Amino acid sequence: IEHEFWEVTRDERTKRTAEIIRRFDSGIVFCRTKHGCDRVAKNLESLGLTTSVIHGNKSQAQRERALQQFKQGKSSVLVATDVAARGIHVDAVPCVVHFDLPEDPKDYVHRSGRTGRAGMKGHVFSLVERSQRRAVAQMAKAVNVEAVITPPTVAVPAIVARPGDVGAVRIALG
Repeated sequence: IEHEFWEVTRDERTKRTAEIIRRFDSGIVFCRTKHGCDRVAKNLESLGLTTSVIHGNKSQAQRERALQQFKQGKSSVLVATDVAARGIHVDAVPCVVHFDLPEDPKDYVHRSGRTGRAGMKGHVFSLVERSQRRAVAQMAKAVNVEAVITPPTVAVPAIVARPGDVGAVRIALG
């Protein structure tokens, strides 16, 4: 799993998330709150992406339906709170986006673990505001990940993999 920490403003997060998802074709986006999930999903849809949402205000049937839509490729984005960080399994998730950074380093590990499963490549993006730099450094140290906070890159490496694929081919762009 490759980890990138992008310094962005609060207003840039949705646009950058959409860029990442488009490059990878699909991914899971983690938000801190239920209302945040709904807002991010709505904003991503306004940018032309299809979304499914999983959080604590959804019934089990709604969660299962959202997960199935994502697994079947009917939605390109699964937007979720930490309720989805543990206990769900989706093959070939090419990327995870931490739209909101987790408060606990363990949550970072569980969220990030949704990609790069079964020996496949994965990519994790954390969207970091300037005021969060210190918290990111502490979290990264706790989970043994190098956190070099950079401006967003123009060319995001793409992983060509979709749910159900047996293997993946990594294509480095730019």
